[in-house]
Amino acid sequence: MRRRQLPKWQRKRLIVLVTSCITFMLVAFTIQGIRLFDMLHSFHESRVIKSHHNLTQQPVSTFLLMGLDNSGKRKLSTTRTDGMMVVIVNHKTKTMTLCSLLRDTFVKIHSQQYHGYQRIESAYTYGGDAAAIATVEHYLNLPIDYYLTVNWDGFIRAIDVWCTCISLCTRKTY
Repeated sequence: MRRRQLPKWQRKRLIVLVTSCITFMLVAFTIQGIRLFDMLHSFHESRVIKSHHNLTQQPVSTFLLMGLDNSGKRKLSTTRTDGMMVVIVNHKTKTMTLCSLLRDTFVKIHSQQYHGYQRIESAYTYGGDAAAIATVEHYLNLPIDYYLTVNWDGFIRAIDVWCTCISLCTRKTY
């Protein structure tokens, strides 16, 4: 049994089609590779976690407060930030602004380990403090100067200390 050959014009069309598909795929992979390379090299922890001058020398200081869902007892395999709050302190006007970030906010995660969109609480999972700070900085278009990370154990201790201070301050002596 002999195989039937395609006519010359059909072979040319097939060659052009296959060549076009391969060329398109190569261009697409090259563009995606360049975008991935740029994304990986645009994220530097040194830009996120910086050394700073004295607080009073700056007109405004920004803080990111993060509460983690992990503790010594829970020992979860991954850790997320259940609570995130940005605090802006204006030293000139002596005012403080608080902004709580909803943990279900869908944002672009700025991390070396993950590239894409996810809930803001998962940024910590993909790169710790640096990824969470970078994600918040890009989301709010606001540089974060300082940060504080507390897990459940630290939160409980902070509440205990706060309650102790309050009870000492409110005691009345007759």
